[in-house]
Amino acid sequence: MKTLFWSQYLWEITDEGFTISTNTSTLSAAQKKALKENKPKDSKALFFLQQAVADNIFRRIMGATGAKDVWGTIKEEFQGSDKVRAIKLQT
Repeated sequence: MKTLFWSQYLWEITDEGFTISTNTSTLSAAQKKALKENKPKDSKALFFLQQAVADNIFRRIMGATGAKDVWGTIKEEFQGSDKVRAIKLQT
């Protein structure tokens, strides 16, 4: 998935996410431009993630609104939390 996101210039959106202001009238021109560029990228990444997972995982991510949230859920599902990874490394 990382390779796909890198090739589509979507990795930064997926890994870091972006914030959407609820009041778009107070945004500066640069912020409006960034929102206009990032929202379609986030939606595209979200689409790729939703298409790539099995049905049992999809149920856990279908309510997410951003690619970063979905990526975090998938990462935790397959890698475990930080505590789980630390215990696995110790054993």
